[in-house]
Amino acid sequence: MTIIWIIIFIVTPAGISAVITVSGYLGESVQIKCPYDSGYETNIKYLCKGECSLWKTKDIPVRSGSAEDQRFSLDDDTAARVFTINITDLRPEDGGTYWCGTKRTKPLPDLYTEILLLVKTVRAQSTHLITFPSTGIIILYVFVSLLVSGIALGVLVLLCKWRKFQVTLADVQSSITAQRNARRDWDIPDHEYDVPGNQHSMTMSPVYESLNPNTNQSDSVYQRPPFNTNQSDSIYQKYFTTMQMADPDTILCN
Repeated sequence: MTIIWIIIFIVTPAGISAVITVSGYLGESVQIKCPYDSGYETNIKYLCKGECSLWKTKDIPVRSGSAEDQRFSLDDDTAARVFTINITDLRPEDGGTYWCGTKRTKPLPDLYTEILLLVKTVRAQSTHLITFPSTGIIILYVFVSLLVSGIALGVLVLLCKWRKFQVTLADVQSSITAQRNARRDWDIPDHEYDVPGNQHSMTMSPVYESLNPNTNQSDSVYQRPPFNTNQSDSIYQKYFTTMQMADPDTILCN
């Protein structure tokens, strides 16, 4: 039983931790970070592909200070206790299981960290199209929408008020025009409203002026009757007789 446990210990890599998955894209570069414990800063580090055991030849593309494949490089950061494997120009055959190894002195077995490298052929370019926008973008979109809606509503209200003002102004102008027309109608002289043949439409001033001896008017004016030519002779004689009965001095003074 003891012999079986010894064989398992020799064949199986020692110090195996949880599997770390790393993804890369075809033709691009990828980094594999391998942490280690304190006290191994000066130990040799390497990357082993496939199976790493004492019974099989190890496929080690890169180790500290040398590289079998120039696309692989190793950088050891002893302060952070992490060594980084850089792989450029990824190829489909680069995918698979790797082991980050830290060499220890015999008879102690090396320490390993299992790495699963996935090589993807096409980068998911449309991934951002199906993602939901962030909260900030949603808030900005809502704010802009409300702002545009408020501006549109304000313009609409201003247009309505302007149209109402125009209608009110037109009504005021129409009222003023009507009042002016009415005033013009009331300012027409009275003689323009005289209807031909109206016997009651007469003016006494021509009579008084015709009896004034100081007037410069011609005799034809004095002889012109103050009535319309359509009036009868009897009415004219009656009116003239009545005027003679008045005081001549008063007529002359007037």
